[in-house]
Parts: sequence; structure tokens; C-alpha cells
Amino acid sequence: MVINRNINKVKIYMNDFRNKRKELEYQLRREFIIEVAQKLFYKDGYENVTLNEVAKKADYTKATLYSYIKSKEDLYMEVYCVGLQQRYEYLKKEMNKAKTGLAKIEAFGKAYYEFYKNNSEILYHQQYLDYRPINPEKIDPALMERFQEINVDGYMIVVDAIKEGIADNTIKEDLDPNYLYSQIIYALRAVASAAVYRRKSVLDEENTEEINRNWYYSFLELLMNAITKK
Repeated sequence: MVINRNINKVKIYMNDFRNKRKELEYQLRREFIIEVAQKLFYKDGYENVTLNEVAKKADYTKATLYSYIKSKEDLYMEVYCVGLQQRYEYLKKEMNKAKTGLAKIEAFGKAYYEFYKNNSEILYHQQYLDYRPINPEKIDPALMERFQEINVDGYMIVVDAIKEGIADNTIKEDLDPNYLYSQIIYALRAVASAAVYRRKSVLDEENTEEINRNWYYSFLELLMNAITKK
């Protein structure tokens, strides 16, 4: 009887082990597909890459690919979330170095540009969603939830910094943190995009990386002066 119980325990253990191994193998293969898609999207642009190309590059059939990824839209959002999480972690790290609410917003503005300057392919990929919205109904609900969670995390670190600045008297108290957040994000996104891709227009100055960085930082200074409590 004891032997039978021990045998049953071994069988249960082995079944659990096999299931966990299958789950791990599934996740690793899925992550590999996302990594392959990321490289292709960053290299050629989301709109120019097909699932056939992703499958071929990953050395899978398209049918096998569908057992790991539901759609191209899911792949887009998976890659988007990877870049969004990287940006959030970098911005948070830089903001945490600052001591006041105002200084944290300035750190955010500087880090925002530097992140995209060093990861311009992430900026390009994310801008696709700005101008060519993807139907959320085509994306896995759990994936959309993760996308929203990362966005909320990014929103909160900025809004909390604004509220901190109002409380410590470094930011004007009559500013609405929610309004200011969206204004900062949209403004910096547009100016950072122009600077990163050297699309700025300044007469009598050469269109170099340094000039574009200075152009972005001068706008950030203008923004900081507008919200600073004198």
C-alpha cells in the first residue's frame, strides 16, 4: 500500500513537471516569435511586414505561428508593450534621481528625449498607433489590459510629480495635473519626434544631431518656465 502511494506521488510529480515544461516551452517559443517580429517591425516598419515573413524568419509555418500568436495586431501590441515598458522603467529611474516635483518633470522631459534618441525604432513603431489606430477588438483582451496598465503606470509617475511640485511650491498651484500631463506628453512627443528624425526648421543653422537636441531642450526649458512657480 505504501509503495502504491509513493508510485502515485511520483506520477503526480512527473505530470506536474511535464505540464510546467510544456508551459515554459510554449512561453519561450512565443517570446522568440515576438523578438523576431520586433526586429522585422523595427527594421522594415509594421505595415511592411507580413506574418508569412515572421513565420519564415522564426523558422515556423504560418499555421504553427497561429498557435502562439492570434494576429498581426497582437504581435504589434506585444512589441509596443516591450518598448513602452522599457521607456517607463528608464523614465522612472531618471525621475527618481530628482528631489522636487518640478525637477522630476524636467528629468522626465530630458529622459523622454534621450530614450527615443537612443531607441528611435521604438518611437517609429509607437507612432504607427498615433496615426493609424488598430482595432482593439482584434487584440487579445489580456494584452490590451497589459497595455493599459503600463500606460497608467507612466501616467501616474508624471501626475504624481506634478502634484508633488504643487505641494512643494515648485509648480504653479493653479495647474490641473491631468490637463498638464496630456499637454506635456503631446507636446514633447511631437517635438522629440521632430528632433530625433531631424525634421526641425531653424534658419541659418545646420541640421545636425546636436542642433536638434538643443532645439528640443530649448523647448523643454520654455515648458519648464511656463509651469514653474516664481
